[in-house]
Amino acid sequence: MNELKVEKGTSFIEFYYRGLDTQTAEELLAYIRINKWYFDRQKEEIKEQFRRIYQIRKRNEVRNGKKD
Repeated sequence: MNELKVEKGTSFIEFYYRGLDTQTAEELLAYIRINKWYFDRQKEEIKEQFRRIYQIRKRNEVRNGKKD
């Protein structure tokens, strides 16, 4: 999980793109939880994008049989 932690001083743009680079819904959720400070300071539009991406990935994982 340490590979999900962004370094202190990371730009918000890098935080955003690294979040987009996650592969699964659970990985995205873990990334946001680990880097909560950055997530909390994002614009509402960015937060909503992450929420939609999570929902889409979760729905696709359920459809593909990767239920938790």
